[in-house]
Amino acid sequence: KITVQESRGFVVLDVSRRSGSDGKVSVMLRTISTDSALPGTDYLPLETTLEFDHTETSKSVKIELVDQMEYQKLRTFSVELLQTAGGCTLGTVSTAVITIVEDDAVKTLIDKVVAMSDERTGKIREKMETKTWGQQIKEAMTLEEDDEELTNSDYFMHFITMLWKVIFSTVPPTSYGDGWATFVVALMYIALVTALVAELASLFGCCVGLEDSVTAITFVALGTSLPDTLASKTAIEEEEYADAAIGNVMGSNSVNVFLGLGLPWTIASIYKEIQGETYIYPSAGLVFSVIVFILCALCGLCILLVNRKLYG
Repeated sequence: KITVQESRGFVVLDVSRRSGSDGKVSVMLRTISTDSALPGTDYLPLETTLEFDHTETSKSVKIELVDQMEYQKLRTFSVELLQTAGGCTLGTVSTAVITIVEDDAVKTLIDKVVAMSDERTGKIREKMETKTWGQQIKEAMTLEEDDEELTNSDYFMHFITMLWKVIFSTVPPTSYGDGWATFVVALMYIALVTALVAELASLFGCCVGLEDSVTAITFVALGTSLPDTLASKTAIEEEEYADAAIGNVMGSNSVNVFLGLGLPWTIASIYKEIQGETYIYPSAGLVFSVIVFILCALCGLCILLVNRKLYG
């Protein structure tokens, strides 16, 4: 049995020739996969023939390991000798079991991160979990002081958002139905608020003489993109590269375009087809907008790849 750390990248096996060294002999060596260690994923499979020259008593074989840069449990695979030639025979030990383990430093670091994540998740779950509607309404109307002292801006934001807090506190508590009731009703509230914002934006555009398309790409787009902007800013501050920020921006818009529009239209088309009617919805400038979005996304990816290639 041989134990090797994954970060080492390889394991070396010594095959010895005993009870004589006259003449030229050979033996075949191959790796055997198991359920825990997979060839190509955890190690590079090997099948070769070792040839011992006259008076040669030892050969070394190098098996490459694949470092997956992630925390995994112990994985094992075997190496066996077979098919001798030249008059030699296999000894009592013809199979070696290789156990791949993680580095102690990596394991300790990941264990700490997991423990901190579990602790933080538990605190968030404990903070978000509610038992009754009364508790939710009370929390919505009360401004609680956490670790930092409350400022005037905190009181101001609480005052102007209290109405929305009270409205959304009518969502069923998370203790009902293992949270499914909260999830479903929250989605319904999001749909209602979205419809309300769209209608108000349309009325505003009508009052000031703006078309719906102009209102959509200015006021509505600004309101829906601000959270993504803040999330991207946080991702850039915490990460070494901007990959997460770029992925957040493009992923959010992709979901809005392809799922936010495609899913309702698909449902409406199926419903109209069942009713024996043809569903026609004017797309206006949707094709042009989607083409512009795809081109901008490709440009962003190309710039990211070129920057990574040139500057690392």
